[in-house]
Amino acid sequence: MTTTANIHDILAKAGIKPTAQRIAVTRYLTDHITHPCVDEIYSHLLEDYPTLSRTTVYNTVKVLHEHGFVNAIDIDPAEGQRYDINTEPHAHFICTSCSGITDIPLSQLPQLPPGYEADEIQVSYRGICPNCRKKETTTI
Repeated sequence: MTTTANIHDILAKAGIKPTAQRIAVTRYLTDHITHPCVDEIYSHLLEDYPTLSRTTVYNTVKVLHEHGFVNAIDIDPAEGQRYDINTEPHAHFICTSCSGITDIPLSQLPQLPPGYEADEIQVSYRGICPNCRKKETTTI
């Protein structure tokens, strides 16, 4: 489990000023592996941090992304970017029924042709998750 002290130390060692808001955003991402967007993070933290702004959340995830602590993923252009604390290579499964996002381990990464260099890889699958599939079969 990641503690506030751990997050503070990790941010400080990376040269990121560990403000209360930055620690709270990082902790939220660590505790909620749901691939939240800025608005979700902001909405959940606002009660505990009434002076928090969307801009602060946006700037924090931007800094975390620039330092490699989170991946910015483009699932749905209408929703904007979502943020994933899991920075290990993996794919995403997006349920077209409930919009849930699940990390899918990759046994191997696709190989690029010689001469190409990737800065980022995003692999995603779309379909129905097991929970929604179960709901479909029980309502029929």
